[in-house]
Amino acid sequence: MSAPSAKLWRLSAITLALLLAAASAQAGSPQQLTDGQLDRVTAGFGVSSSADEQATGLITMGSSSANSVVGSIPTVVAGFDTQGGIASGEATSFGSNGAGTGLPPATSSTSVTTGGTPDGNYNIVITTNRTSSAGGLTIQGGFTSVYSAIIPGL
Repeated sequence: MSAPSAKLWRLSAITLALLLAAASAQAGSPQQLTDGQLDRVTAGFGVSSSADEQATGLITMGSSSANSVVGSIPTVVAGFDTQGGIASGEATSFGSNGAGTGLPPATSSTSVTTGGTPDGNYNIVITTNRTSSAGGLTIQGGFTSVYSAIIPGL
């Protein structure tokens, strides 16, 4: 199975599992939320990533991918909630005119963004983004990790 086919198959399997889990979820009776719980509902939690590349010239190549995942741990002790997420992206581009003369200059560029928004009262956000360019080749990678916890009394 080729790499794109394998990625598409995994994404389809994950999507199907999430849809089945959502369909089997059972809601209990309505409950009034505290102010702290309402703050969490409106504040939100999430991670995001995007990646793109471009190249011009007689010889061009490019590749990009971006992935994000979010998870949470069910409350073990009432009021103590935790969530985590990771976002990553990579992009590579190459543009060259080879030995061609009289042509506009070849170009290559990338755009990778990752980010995350925690919503707890104890948060850790780690993010990095680096770009390297040489000889018509541009490589960029980004990564963000977000952890959030609701700890009563903190």
